[in-house]
Amino acid sequence: MAGSEDKRRDLRYILQKLISEYSPQKVILFGTHEDSDIQLLVAKRTSDRSISRWRAIQCTLRCRSVEILVLTPWEIEYRLAIGDPFIAEILENGEVLYPTP
Repeated sequence: MAGSEDKRRDLRYILQKLISEYSPQKVILFGTHEDSDIQLLVAKRTSDRSISRWRAIQCTLRCRSVEILVLTPWEIEYRLAIGDPFIAEILENGEVLYPTP
C-alpha cells in the first residue's frame, strides 16, 4: 500500500517539524488514518489564545493533509472533567507519537 507508506512518511515529517519548531509536550495521532487526513492532538503549555496556537501550527507545517487540535494541558484536563467524549476517546485510543512511550 503506497498510500499508507506515503502517509507514514508525511507523519514522520510533520512530527519532526512540530518537535523542532513548536516544542509540544505531547502529540497524539487519532481518527481514521487510511482514508483521511492525518489528525493530531498537540498538547503544549502556552498562554497563547487558541487561534494564535492554530496559526503557529499552520505556519510551522504549511501542510493541508493534517488536521491539528492544539490544547493546553489544563484545557485537556478541563474537557475530561466535564465529560468531553471526544477528548476521552483521543486519550484512550489515540497513538502517542511524542514523547515516545
